[in-house]
Amino acid sequence: MLSSEIGFFMETIENTRFYCRVIKGLSADEQQKITAFSLWPHVTEYLAQTLQHSPLTLLSQAHTPPAAEDFCHSKPVLFQKIDSDIRLSREFLVNKVEYSVCWNLYFHVLYSALQAETLNSIEKMILCSGNGIAEKAMAMVCRQRGIETRFIELSNLPNKVFIDRLGANARSELALHPELLDKYPAVSDEFHQSWMDEYEKGKKGIPLQAMNNPCANIINLLSSDKVLTRYSRDFIFLPLQVSADTQLWINADKRNADAIHYAAKLAGQENKMLVVKIHPAERDPHELETLAQLKNKLGFKISQENTVQLIKRSSKVLTINSTVGLEAMLYDKPLEILGRSFYQQMNKENMKKYIHHYLFTGVEVRSASDIPRDVALAFLAR
Repeated sequence: MLSSEIGFFMETIENTRFYCRVIKGLSADEQQKITAFSLWPHVTEYLAQTLQHSPLTLLSQAHTPPAAEDFCHSKPVLFQKIDSDIRLSREFLVNKVEYSVCWNLYFHVLYSALQAETLNSIEKMILCSGNGIAEKAMAMVCRQRGIETRFIELSNLPNKVFIDRLGANARSELALHPELLDKYPAVSDEFHQSWMDEYEKGKKGIPLQAMNNPCANIINLLSSDKVLTRYSRDFIFLPLQVSADTQLWINADKRNADAIHYAAKLAGQENKMLVVKIHPAERDPHELETLAQLKNKLGFKISQENTVQLIKRSSKVLTINSTVGLEAMLYDKPLEILGRSFYQQMNKENMKKYIHHYLFTGVEVRSASDIPRDVALAFLAR
């Protein structure tokens, strides 16, 4: 039975669909203890059509924010926190939204949330990754009100979800305190190998991220090298990340092109071939054009072959901070991380604990299937 009032801050439509599946797994009485908050009318419209029993709160954008310069002088400590939140946000860093627009958005959420009566009874707030401005503002309100927070990352591992008190990836509590994994029991090699076998089977299909990608044909054209069947040379494997991935901008100083230059130099020093794989969800034609130019200039291979098999055949894996680094560790491959990631301090045993104990298990986030009540309750209890 759900004993406390829980809020969901609905930021992206992908997370909203997943969160609605969790909420709808509860009984009607339990759903009434869930309040959905959103700043975005299209998300609220989806919520109104999907949730029958949970109250909705649409945060207003009608408030007049203070001038940033005046606020800096009157409340310098708070200004520094808000300024940092804005400069490390997805909107400012990746989407290149003007600072003044970001500032106004932050205060719209701040003012609206503080005035929302529905927030008074909330004991825990579930957010997305915490990288958006609206989420950062809501997280500040939660800290001010003493409301617990849970940040959710939609894991690329099947049937798994990342849940953390402080944030996602390199900004998570796990990244700050990797010793959190020490409390979990050891995972047997037999159990882990059984999971690995099933994991490999699932990796043989077309990646979900590649579906409905308007740049899929361009990626296919660029990725024509058949490394696994035509070459026997040792190679360094560099899987790229989506160029607009917030983790790439917040938790790394290198972008894809920087990583390629570094990897090409390393491959030359070690007399090895460099194999690059474009992320199947890459949607920026300019990024793809840059990759084509770099290939002509530096002479590396671009392959679209199975990632697991490329990891297995490689002599070393380089990554900025992608999940493929996790996979490389699973296969005991030498790994160099060029950015900042939560898993960079883990050993093999802690990696197994992370996958089988720390991650929430039991729900496929990109599915449309119903979530059983016991799984929904366990998710909310984390």
